[in-house]
Amino acid sequence: MLFAVILYCFVCLLFFSLQFQDIQAQQSIKLASNPKISPDGLQIAFSWRGDIWISSIEGGLAK
Repeated sequence: MLFAVILYCFVCLLFFSLQFQDIQAQQSIKLASNPKISPDGLQIAFSWRGDIWISSIEGGLAK
């Protein structure tokens, strides 16, 4: 019984943590600074909230 409760709590925690990551990924980026285009022209790097992000020049998710 104790194992089932622990497993249930773990699954719930995992589910909610994955949901939180999706919310963060959808957040729009405002006031990015220091944009630079890569030498090959395929990516753009910029600074936002103290981190360096890289994205495709065509748009999409920044990593």
